[in-house]
Amino acid sequence: MESRLFADRPGPVETLRVAYRHRRTFTVETTGGGLCYTWAYMETLEIDRAAQTVALRRRWNENVEAIAQYRIVGGVSPLLDACARYFAEWTAAETAGNAARECEVDILYQSGARRAWRVPYARAALPEAWEDFLDGVRALIAPYGACELFDPDLRARGTRRGEYIYCSVSFQPDGQTYYYRTDDDTLRPGDWVIVPAGAQNRETRVRVEEVEYFREDELPMPLERVKRVLRRCEKRKSP
Repeated sequence: MESRLFADRPGPVETLRVAYRHRRTFTVETTGGGLCYTWAYMETLEIDRAAQTVALRRRWNENVEAIAQYRIVGGVSPLLDACARYFAEWTAAETAGNAARECEVDILYQSGARRAWRVPYARAALPEAWEDFLDGVRALIAPYGACELFDPDLRARGTRRGEYIYCSVSFQPDGQTYYYRTDDDTLRPGDWVIVPAGAQNRETRVRVEEVEYFREDELPMPLERVKRVLRRCEKRKSP
């Protein structure tokens, strides 16, 4: 695909589309000889000013496809304005040919002008501002990438009937760990607590290393042998 420009000054970008492809051919040996297969993977990024969306699509051959779309009103337009600068001086002297990894960039401007390139996905063939372009896209969608549904910390609270909470805590500076019991299901690894230590039950500040839930038939130590966490405390500030 040749680079083409239908206006000297195309102006603001309306849509931008990047299609990345990776093809790999390999042979699988069989009793009758060998079978030749082509593995194909594609990523497509589409940024649309009118819809205020960033869409990401991933495809593995014909069998699997994943799609994520972000509608970020007020965020897409500045990104596309920056893209107009990123690609302004790119002439894309090299074409993709039969490269195993290739990239197509298609830009439609509000003026109706269009630019399109097809190049190998390699540093020498891409525009100098390519990293800035990707960083801009990543910064825009990164705050919305995490899904709370799959966050184990959010669903880790609350004991079921018959369960007990055991904290593995470390004594500084040797780092040796011991089990203590607690009813505080908000404790997390990294928290600091006060526990009774030694024969004199001296109040000692320790760090929580792990929080585990056990049924009575799974307890790592009998209930009567495990001391209780006294209270939570703040981490000591460095001098």
